[in-house]
Amino acid sequence: MLNESLKYVSLEYFQLLLDWFIKLYRRDSNFSFALALIKFQNIEEIIQFYGISQSIEIYRSLAQRISEMLRNTDIVCRDDEYKLWIFLPATKKKGICNRINKLVNSIQPESGVKIKVYINIQYSSEIDSEINAEFLMNKLDSKND
Repeated sequence: MLNESLKYVSLEYFQLLLDWFIKLYRRDSNFSFALALIKFQNIEEIIQFYGISQSIEIYRSLAQRISEMLRNTDIVCRDDEYKLWIFLPATKKKGICNRINKLVNSIQPESGVKIKVYINIQYSSEIDSEINAEFLMNKLDSKND
């Protein structure tokens, strides 16, 4: 279920873990967390320019580089829609978005189509009391529509 080197879990496990942590946070607000969404905005353009194989490799490389910059306790989930979900327990401070943006900028190709990503983050202190994992993930994803 958990690949230690990449910290990846399935979407189902990710949602289960997030639901559990939301319940834990409701009982004790000291168990803070953040949920981050990283989504390729121009994946169709990237696939058209680089081809499917190279596009998948670009996506995997970016996912791996992001995973490497995370803590051991952070959990990553890739879905089939070129989205990365990152669960960041014990996170109150902002700054992860800036680090991810710097990373994306550092791997941009010198020529060709540039990678465009959308990054959104939700902190436990900002969530509604009746929210669950699926709703929270949909809320983050819909902010870019």
